[in-house]
Amino acid sequence: MSAISAEARFVMLCVREPEAVAPSELHAAAAAVRDWDAVVTAATAHRVAAFVRQAARRHAVSLPPDAEHALRRTEVCAAMCMLELNAKLKQVVFALTTAGVPPIVLKGPVLARSIYPAAALRPYDDIDLLVQAPHLELTMAALQACGLMENPWGEPLGPDQHHKFGTRDGRLAVDLHTDPFDLFLPATDEAARWRRALPVAHLPGAWMLCPEEQLVQLSVHAHKHDFRRLIWLKDLDLLLRACADRLDWDLVVGLARREGLDASVWFGLRLVETLLGTPVPVEVMARLRPAAPLRVLYGAIWPTAEVAALDTNAELSDAGLRAGSFQPRRLRHRLFRRWKIAGRRTGLILVGRRREHARALVRVLLNGGAHRPAQSLGGI
Repeated sequence: MSAISAEARFVMLCVREPEAVAPSELHAAAAAVRDWDAVVTAATAHRVAAFVRQAARRHAVSLPPDAEHALRRTEVCAAMCMLELNAKLKQVVFALTTAGVPPIVLKGPVLARSIYPAAALRPYDDIDLLVQAPHLELTMAALQACGLMENPWGEPLGPDQHHKFGTRDGRLAVDLHTDPFDLFLPATDEAARWRRALPVAHLPGAWMLCPEEQLVQLSVHAHKHDFRRLIWLKDLDLLLRACADRLDWDLVVGLARREGLDASVWFGLRLVETLLGTPVPVEVMARLRPAAPLRVLYGAIWPTAEVAALDTNAELSDAGLRAGSFQPRRLRHRLFRRWKIAGRRTGLILVGRRREHARALVRVLLNGGAHRPAQSLGGI
């Protein structure tokens, strides 16, 4: 189990809401820091540099000048990236609505506008759009008309991969989905999802998932990506705090169970409750709580202490494995949770409707990896 460094502890406390951390606790954590470069590296990698500076100002924690400058530079670079992405997002949404395609915007751009007290606290470096499957061709044509190319970077994409658009220089990237959970399976609640969608403030023509569906989607997204960015847990923290008095927990639990995501949601809520002090209803955790073997497996693969360690080198590449540059402990965890289907890493073991996933796996293997689900373009 990873030891939590003083630097990681300081960053984690900075990301907590004011009521979830005592000033004396933050000052003690800052006094224990010995490597401020590590603080900057962790805050930058986990997209929480603005939170570190904000917490330091709020609690009168004096940051070393070099660290303050580096964090500020990270904020400025993120703000410039977001300005460029927002301009393109407005252009794309206008093009889609003109073509009669209602888009749902996922994650960063809508969260920054809705649950974060300041947009600068929620940096993002791409745009995720959700459209209905019948509108896919129209959407792709609209993106191309906006100057975006499909997979301009020439990345090898498996047949189950969602569509990626962008510019060759990598400055602008748009991921196109027809399923917000990317389950590699047909959606179970498609019509209701669009009925529940809400308009996005200050972005005419754009929609966002309702809070309950956002909670499930954000939990699954963080899970899919190994909880390797603290900002994804902060998304859940602020969503729960912003919507605490109006969340329909019956809808959350029902949706999670229908899609086979109740364990993923349970674990995401457990992490934010433990690490960020997020208030989560006890009865909800009891309803989502998976069977003991699955709880043990989650705990073994993603120990809370390892997530809290804010490891900035958590990713294992295939090249790294071939070269032997890996940590046995990390390899052991990844072997449990990663299967490759058609060149795409998929979490078939712990996420989604597992029986249907097993049948899809057999079809993919029998077809030599050439199978694409008719109604889902993403892979977990």
